[in-house]
Amino acid sequence: MSTPYPLEVAGVRPRRVGALRRAWPLALALIVIAALGSGLFCSSYGRPAVTSALFLPDMLVDLPVRPVTWFTADPTVERVTIDYGSGRILADIYRPPDDDRHAAVIFSMGAPPLDLDDSRLVKLAEDAARAGLVMAVPFSERLDAELIEPDEVDALVGVFQYLEGQPYAKPDRIGYIGVSVGGSLALLAAADPRIAERVDYTVAFGAYFDAIDTLVAVGARRVSYDGLEEPWEPDDHTVEVMALQLIAELPDRDDRATMCKAFVDPWDRMKLCDPPVGREPVTGTELAALTRQGRAAYNLMTSGDPEEAQELLDQLPPSTREKLERLSPNRALDRLGGEIFIIHDRGDAFIPYVESRRMRDALAGREEVHFTEVSLFEHVEPRLSRGGDIIVLDGTRLYYRLYQLLLKLS
Repeated sequence: MSTPYPLEVAGVRPRRVGALRRAWPLALALIVIAALGSGLFCSSYGRPAVTSALFLPDMLVDLPVRPVTWFTADPTVERVTIDYGSGRILADIYRPPDDDRHAAVIFSMGAPPLDLDDSRLVKLAEDAARAGLVMAVPFSERLDAELIEPDEVDALVGVFQYLEGQPYAKPDRIGYIGVSVGGSLALLAAADPRIAERVDYTVAFGAYFDAIDTLVAVGARRVSYDGLEEPWEPDDHTVEVMALQLIAELPDRDDRATMCKAFVDPWDRMKLCDPPVGREPVTGTELAALTRQGRAAYNLMTSGDPEEAQELLDQLPPSTREKLERLSPNRALDRLGGEIFIIHDRGDAFIPYVESRRMRDALAGREEVHFTEVSLFEHVEPRLSRGGDIIVLDGTRLYYRLYQLLLKLS
């Protein structure tokens, strides 16, 4: 549920050298593609082929030298505050340094998002602008506190409407790229009736399809798909994020304190956990003092059984289920337009990979839906220790998806 990105730029290190050695087959393949495509660079098909081959390695690998900076101009960067229906949100806008209109992408981050000045995020956004795109990167204080609220969708809709009115953006070529929780929020924004007919594309990477199913999987430590069930061990961060969503809806202060102690790191910044202690054993006395709703929340997070977890959902405050339903893209698919790209890592310990499979299945029969399952990532962060065969196969898959997207936007 967090938002990691390409490896931090911090000088040449032994592990990076090893990663570069493992990545050489992909780099060689992309160089060949770029060389073949360079002769067609002026064509509508050749340009995105070359751009994809040149920029994908820069996005995935912490290179000691970045060739993309040699032949592209530094982007124009602007920090803006965007007003929307129920509030305002801070965003950085990256764009090519010219007076033309460009296709635009709204980058929807997870929980918590990277700081806007984080070098990894800056590199990613600069790459997008160097490739000829406008990239808007909103920063949510709620997501920074690991709280996922329906208001996030309003904010993303507001950013879309803001870009529609800017002279540097093509109003008919605006879409979303979302990672982790941000991918699910991007899908919900893209399906919002205020803008759905105008959203050009949505990319959901490592997103959940049904927030309730994801919560049940976290509590049960199991996932199921197509009649088959298998163990699944969620990352501690996912356990914390899901626990916080339950804590936020518990009316009893002592219930919240016990849940915080059991599942939340002490640095929680929304004062949901007071006093700020966490990840400590809960005593029998504390468990006995839980209200019916508090015990349901605690038992759900530690259930280990899918059927029991489903039953415990009905004992939570009604507002919990209502919020989770509003945050679930599966309830908005009929309004989702534009081209859709779904990507998920098969070994994801943050959000179950079956969530994206269910999304793909629900969209079966629709045109312009692209599904890619990879093994190269840890959630949404590339791991080049996976092996040369995985790097080449998944790198090729990602190259093709990037090419498809850039071809659409060219």
